[in-house]
Amino acid sequence: MQRKEMPIDAIVEKYETSITAYIVSYVKDWEKAKDLCQDLFLQLTIKFNQGYKIENAEHYLFRAAKNTVINYWKKTASQQALIDDYYNHIQQQARYNETILEHDKQLIFSILEKQMSDQQSKVFRLHRIDGLTYSEIADSLNISRSTVKNHMIIALQKIRYYMSLHADELISILLILSYFKNH
Repeated sequence: MQRKEMPIDAIVEKYETSITAYIVSYVKDWEKAKDLCQDLFLQLTIKFNQGYKIENAEHYLFRAAKNTVINYWKKTASQQALIDDYYNHIQQQARYNETILEHDKQLIFSILEKQMSDQQSKVFRLHRIDGLTYSEIADSLNISRSTVKNHMIIALQKIRYYMSLHADELISILLILSYFKNH
């Protein structure tokens, strides 16, 4: 048993640096190359302890290092493909969720919009949905900025009042929509 350990130790000592350098030339990461080299020598030690004889240590180790690098690349490519698939799935789910949320927002807004006059609805939609400023809304509707502000104040008061009266219904709608969105 002692005789078997000596030659493997000598092989490791003699070739560890050159094998690590060979691996790092392919994987471009010294720490990863050291890990792969250690794995390679561990496998060699296991084989050696099982009675495997090595005719030409240098040839065997460089061939094993080449195979180790190939296996590393395959594993890395496979992992990257899984990461890419997961990332694509997350992006698709986010787009789907945005679509659902936009639909939910439009549904709730259509319910609330019925509580407003046409002009209040236009002002509210231009400001809260399209993101226009009061000045931009005033210019596009040919009304004063203070009229826009008054329409927004009244629209928001109507929305708050409607929501206070119908909070249970709105919560139910949101829960139902959320349930169907998740199933």
